[in-house]
Amino acid sequence: MAPGREHPLRIAIVGGGTAGWMAASLMAKRWHGRAVEITVLESPEIGIVGVGEGSTPQLHAFFEILGIEEAEWMPRCNATYKAAIRSVGWSTRPGHESYFHPFKNDLDDRSAPAYYFNTVMRRRGADVYAHPDRFFINTALAERRLAPLPEYHFPFRTRERARGPPRMAIASAHRIPRTTQPGERAAHI
Repeated sequence: MAPGREHPLRIAIVGGGTAGWMAASLMAKRWHGRAVEITVLESPEIGIVGVGEGSTPQLHAFFEILGIEEAEWMPRCNATYKAAIRSVGWSTRPGHESYFHPFKNDLDDRSAPAYYFNTVMRRRGADVYAHPDRFFINTALAERRLAPLPEYHFPFRTRERARGPPRMAIASAHRIPRTTQPGERAAHI
């Protein structure tokens, strides 16, 4: 217990969804060994939404903070790497019926400026190519069902190189592993 504190600090997180459990996990990690009780309240009446959950590359940092290796959590969540999101039927213009909305990476620093320039010029009436699929490397990866994981000897420096290769993931699991059992209303972390 903290000096001068008779009782532990009690924190209640209302909602056992992804955000609630992630917040509880980070607090438990940060305050491990201190006089803190964290309780997550969730209702057995509210089921899993069932739409799947996507993440950004920052999810890698979240699990890194918790000390959970990617090789451990990805299989348990039935997760895959996500390179881009394909939007189908967004336009009736021939050749533009679909596109990949990419997660920009460092390699795109070389092609993205041309894309941005072309989109501005197109809005000003110029007849230039401005479909995003031709400008971002993750589009090519997504079309080939490849993961955006460079080998260690990859010739370009990436922002995440100090922590490892850039990571992008999508988890079909709706909650991170936790201590609650089905039907329990609360869990202490």
